[in-house]
Parts: sequence; structure tokens; C-alpha cells
Amino acid sequence: MSTLNWSSSYWTSWTLDRLCHLVRLNGGTLQASRVSLLYAEDPCHWEVIQAKGGLKIFCETHHESLEWIDTGGPGHEKLLRLQESPARAAKKRLGQRVALFAGRISDDLTEAYASKTQLWEAWERFSADSLEPPTGFSRALFLLVQWRVLARAGHDWFRLVDRTIRNFKKRAPLDRTGALEGERPQLLSGEWASTVGLFPLPGEFMRLTSLDVYAMQDAVRKLLSETMGLTPKGITQSNSAKYQHAVLFAEELQMKYDISLYDVELQDPLEFARGLHTIPVPGLAEKRPSVLRGDDVIVECRTGKFRGFVHELMRDSIKVSLYAHFRNVPPFRVKFSFNRTPLRCMHRAVDEFRESLVTGGEITLPRRQRHSRLNEEQRDFLSTAAQLQGRGRVNPPPLLLWGPPGTGKTTTVVETIIAILRQQPDAKILATAPSNPAADLLCERLAEQRVNRSEMLRLVAVARDRRHVSAAAMNFARYDEAAHCFQVPKVGELKHYRVVVSTCITASYIRSSVKDPAD
Repeated sequence: MSTLNWSSSYWTSWTLDRLCHLVRLNGGTLQASRVSLLYAEDPCHWEVIQAKGGLKIFCETHHESLEWIDTGGPGHEKLLRLQESPARAAKKRLGQRVALFAGRISDDLTEAYASKTQLWEAWERFSADSLEPPTGFSRALFLLVQWRVLARAGHDWFRLVDRTIRNFKKRAPLDRTGALEGERPQLLSGEWASTVGLFPLPGEFMRLTSLDVYAMQDAVRKLLSETMGLTPKGITQSNSAKYQHAVLFAEELQMKYDISLYDVELQDPLEFARGLHTIPVPGLAEKRPSVLRGDDVIVECRTGKFRGFVHELMRDSIKVSLYAHFRNVPPFRVKFSFNRTPLRCMHRAVDEFRESLVTGGEITLPRRQRHSRLNEEQRDFLSTAAQLQGRGRVNPPPLLLWGPPGTGKTTTVVETIIAILRQQPDAKILATAPSNPAADLLCERLAEQRVNRSEMLRLVAVARDRRHVSAAAMNFARYDEAAHCFQVPKVGELKHYRVVVSTCITASYIRSSVKDPAD
């Protein structure tokens, strides 16, 4: 292999294409340290990049495709940013326009069938309203068919397949009253030591669901400020819990309206196999809407209202269990919901939080520890966090680490965890992140610091699709092959690990495993 000319245009184009693809999958920006994923795909990529003088020079040589960003200072991450070509940017822009057009098409066309001419006229009106030229119509038709918004119905005729409800003002919350239920999937075996309360939406909030969305928002502001006397500037230690509960209820009410934007109408019978009906869901791969195993959907048709439970997730469809005597006769109106468990866990946390954040006293910065990968501010955070934990305080005051993307926040948190583990042999750490990708990354970084499987557990939500978990993080998770879901170990088992990594919401599983939060 050493005789190959790695700097040739062939090898360079190959590596550049794969590297741009990796950055694109990461949202357009990638930390330089994670280019190791490219080398894992094929070690020859490393040969190509080294032949060009290293990663930085490789990016600078191809600056029209990739931008090398050096944020400066030790411990700061080097970033790769994708530079979209004019052609790719135009293609991306057209896709965004078509997505907006798909949401409006059912309002523009009064019938279920439309000719190519009618669609062209609708595209012209849409383009004029958005101050865009009516170009790209053929591509738009192709995408609408691919996305199952349209289906071909003969020469130059199309049929509306999924009439997605996109009217922002007319959106309305889902109503489960009177729905006949299907079978729930098996998610967890065993019982929790402490269940989460229901925390139902209070009547004064529920009554607002009869209003359109904008009237509801105005009514919520009036309810909070005038009726309940709760405003951000009027929060005290005595009414803080009441305010937090009210804000969570207001958030849930808005979520009820927002999820209805993804309701769809179907004109074809649902596919049926192995006891499950398949419902096409445009935008599922982009989490629009976000659907998890165990969630419920409402299917309305001429024969009644049915509540189905999601058993399997595909790329652009879901497989649900509907009522045993469900009659598969279209048309159908499919309405989506969201899982209330995260909101219920937040309400429980509000009730159990008894510490005052304003009475913790001053924090004295300790002597700054040496660290080759961190700058001064990052070393201050590491030293202070290690000192507070070392004092044995049950609830030390929170430390906030803030910074824009690429300034080394993840690196600082990882190095802080490693420092505490090394300095305090008996330390037990629960590391949480707001999202699954962030928690996966935290687990991967700790693994790179040689935290092994006997020391660390990646606690994953029971209903999460294992295909969305990185291979590195999966190595630290527990998965039940028989039940097709992730496992939550008992508290006694969790205590054997030095580090448990999870999302903030999944960490609530730990709380539900004990009777007393003090445990």
C-alpha cells in the first residue's frame, strides 16, 4: 500500500467526499478530534490526509468545501465547517420550499385529485407569495411523490395521499375520549419503588383547549399574571414551586397544539401484517413528529375513533396495534400525541426540590490545578467542582459552565469527571445531558479517557431505537434482546458503577427506583 500515490486527485476526491459527508451528518460542523470516525471507516483516509500535510492543510487546500476553524487557546476544539457549493445550497433551498409547499397544498387544492396544470398554478401562487421565482417545479413534483404527499393517478394527474394539516391557527389538541384501544407494547418488566404522579392538566388550563392557538396563548398569559398572580419578577421562595408547576402546565398546553400540526389524512387502506397496521408518517426520519415506541396515536374514520400504540418505527412509517375489531375502511384522520412522562417527572422534581439556590453562600475559588488541555477558565471550573465534591456536601451549589459552540465545554466536563474519579476513589458520578446525542458523546469521550465497561453505564431510555445509539455508547448500555428494549438496572447494581451517563429525563428512572429521594 505504501507504493500508492495517496496525493493523487482520485484518492483526494474520495476522501474529501467522505469527509464532507461525515460533517454533513453531524449538522454541518464537526470537531476535528472526531475525524477519527472517518479513519475507522477506512484507514486509507488517514494516508490521504497525511499525504496532503495533515488535516488542517487538507481543509485549507479544499477551502471551497471545508472551513478549518481554530477558536484559539489550549483546550479549545478545532472545528470543521461545511462550505455549501452554490449548486448544493440552491438544491437545499428548493427542498425547504417544497416542504413548505407540501404543508399548504391541501389548502390550495379543493379536490383529492389534481392535474399537473393545477399543481403548476398552485406552485406559481406559492412562489409569488414567498417572493421566489417559480423554478424547480419538476423537482418539486418528484419530491412530493417521494414524500408520499402526492401519488400518480394516470397521465399528468396526481392524487393527494397524505393531506397534512398545517393550518397554524386552526390546530387543535388531540381528544382521546371514547377511543377503542389496541394493545400496548411490552416495555418494562417489574415494578417501580416510587411511581410518578399523574399531575393532570388543571381545569383552568384544560378549558382553554376550546380556543384557537393565538387566543389560547393570550388567555394563558392572563391566567398566569392576573388570575394566579405569577410573573417572573414576582417569584419568591414561597411561590417558586407554584410558578414552576404553572409554567410546565402552560408548556404542555402549547405542546398539545403544536403536535397537531403533524396530523395527516389518508385515503388508502392501511397495510396489515402480524397483527400491526402500518401508518405512513411523512417527516418521521427528521423527527417531525417525534414518535417513540409505546406512544399512542388516534385514528378517526367513519366507523369510529381508535387509539393505537406504536410497536415498531420504520424510516417513514409506524406500525401500531389497533382495536381488535378495527375496520380498515378509509379515509382516515391520524392524530399524534406526545409522552407526558417527562413533564410528570419535572413536576415531581419541583415538589421534591427543597434547597434554596440563593442561600448556598459564597464559592471560594481553590488553587488552580494544572492541566495541559484546559485554559485558565476551564481549569477554574475543574478545580472548583473537584473541591466542592471533595468536601462531602450532599447538595453543593450548582456551577454553570457557559460558552458558544466549539469552546471546549464537553472537554471541560469530561476532564472534570476524570479528575474527580482520580482524586476521589469512592466518587460516584451521575452525568446527564439534555439530549441523547449529547449523552452518547459524553459517554464516548469518557471511554476515550479509558473509563471501562465495569466503571461506566450508559443508561438509555427504554423506548429508544437502538439503531440511533452510537456503537461506542452501545458498548456501555444494557439491551434486552427478548423484549427489544433497553434495561434499567436496579439501584443496587447502579451503585457498582463509578459513572452513570444518561439524559436528564432518563435519570428520573433512578429516582423511581427508590422510595425516598434521600436514598
